[in-house]
Amino acid sequence: MMMKIPTRDGFDVVVPTDVAGCGILKPFRGSFEVDEPDSNHLKYCAVLAVKSYNKNYKTTFAFGKLLKANKEACCMVNYITFEAMDGSGVRETFQAIVHEDEPLSRYKVRFCRIKPKS
Repeated sequence: MMMKIPTRDGFDVVVPTDVAGCGILKPFRGSFEVDEPDSNHLKYCAVLAVKSYNKNYKTTFAFGKLLKANKEACCMVNYITFEAMDGSGVRETFQAIVHEDEPLSRYKVRFCRIKPKS
């Protein structure tokens, strides 16, 4: 079942630097181009999301690159914006919500869509 998410919810956030707390979305501040644990983790989540999208919509998109990510740490929810390309070379920007079950290191794609045009 796909959730209906408003266009901007969770994906385009501005968080003041002096704010912290459970439930706050925090933008990923690292580099997506570097081979390091946090960016690799987000790439893994994006790959899971595009695979879920392909299964649900019978498409052939392949993960391309991360564009933006936000995390809600207390409940381990990733809001990821990434690029993917289909077999004919068409590039699309996707938005996905991927939830982590911490004790078991399992992931659940809650939502994946082509980013709405603004």
